[in-house]
Amino acid sequence: MKKIFLALIIIAVAAAVWFTRESFKPRLLLKVEVTSEVLRITNGNDNAWENAEVILNDAFDGPIFVVSGFWPPNTKKELSLTQFSGRLNKQAFKPEFEKVYKVIIDVEGFQIASHKF
Repeated sequence: MKKIFLALIIIAVAAAVWFTRESFKPRLLLKVEVTSEVLRITNGNDNAWENAEVILNDAFDGPIFVVSGFWPPNTKKELSLTQFSGRLNKQAFKPEFEKVYKVIIDVEGFQIASHKF
């Protein structure tokens, strides 16, 4: 019983540390537009984003595309939906059969951003 209680305390402390660390990061400021073929994202921050991970629909196994390099401030990028592929199964996203209902963006040094349609 003591081991279970100790494990729960360790998990609670680890979660608290993670949430506290995330809350001190700046928010991602962005504008997101989606069409049947492309995703348009504008970096609204004053700093460049580096190697932004853009995930469609599901944070765990949703299709992902990494925008390599630096994404300058106030710059709009247009990403073809066919560039995205499944994180686990590597299956290409097929815009003619699938719909984008959520976009998640993860950039090192910023809080993760999520935009629902």
